[in-house]
Amino acid sequence: VCDDDSNTQDTRTAVDLTQQNAAVLAQQPPLTTGTYMVTYYNSLPAAQAGTAPLIPSNAHVATNGDTIWVRVQNSASSCFNIGSFRVIINKPLALTTPTPLSLCDDDAQPNNQFHVFDLT
Repeated sequence: VCDDDSNTQDTRTAVDLTQQNAAVLAQQPPLTTGTYMVTYYNSLPAAQAGTAPLIPSNAHVATNGDTIWVRVQNSASSCFNIGSFRVIINKPLALTTPTPLSLCDDDAQPNNQFHVFDLT
């Protein structure tokens, strides 16, 4: 994601982890009964224990390079598996506002307020 909070150059911003749900669940076989629960964690031990999930998972403040652990659990059988992914936060391009161009309209048609600028 792009760093789009109030400090766009610190590579830290809110991330919607639930955007990964479809990719995570696509790896699971379809169930005839029960449902899958997807939860996200900051560490492997927390994911293994199923404690301290990241809440809210749709607005987790992450830093570039953070590893997020995902736990997928079958609520009917309590079976689960764990995976992980890295968060990549990109800085937006730094742009400077150029100084305004001003020129007297003294070309072949003066005072029509049109003039050719060489922007190179």
